[in-house]
Amino acid sequence: MSTFVTTVATFGRVVSAIGVYLLCFPGACAEASVTWPIQQSAGRFTIRSQVGIPPDLLANLRALETDIAQTLQLNVGESPIVIHLFRNHREQVQYLTVRVPVAANRFACFVQGTDAGRVYLHAHQDWEKDLRHELTHAVLHSALPYVPLWLDEGLAQYFEATPKERTHFQPYGADVR
Repeated sequence: MSTFVTTVATFGRVVSAIGVYLLCFPGACAEASVTWPIQQSAGRFTIRSQVGIPPDLLANLRALETDIAQTLQLNVGESPIVIHLFRNHREQVQYLTVRVPVAANRFACFVQGTDAGRVYLHAHQDWEKDLRHELTHAVLHSALPYVPLWLDEGLAQYFEATPKERTHFQPYGADVR
C-alpha cells in the first residue's frame, strides 16, 4: 500500500509541475491558443491569418508565382504552400518556438516540409513585401530539387518588389553598376 501512495503522490507532483510550466510558459502550448479567424485558399495557396487581408491577396500571390515561372522559365510544382500571418511578432515567436525553434526569432521565414511549404510572418508595415520574398523561396523550392543560397536569396530580393517597382525602381541596381 505504501508504494501505491508514493506513486500517486509522485504522479500528483508531476502533473502539478506540468501545470505550472504551462502557466509560466504559454508558448509551450501555442497550438491550442492560436486561432485563425481568416482562412482562404486559391489553387495551391492557403492563407491562415489572425488579421484582415487585402481582398486581392491570393490573386496577387498567384500572379507572383506566374511571374516567377515565366521570368525563370520554370515549371512550378503543385505542392501546397501555406501562409501563416500572425497578429504580431510575439505570437509568431511563440508559435515557431514549438514548431521550428531554429527559426523562432526570424522576422519572416519559409520552411519546406514534407507535405507543404510554409511561410511564417507577422503583420507590420511592409508585411506584403516580406510575403513576396518568402513566397519566392517557396515557389523556387517547389520547382527545383536544389537552389544555391546565393541564387535563392538574390531571386527572393528581386521578386519581393512588385512588378511595377521592379520596372521603375531597382534598389540593388547601384550595387552592380
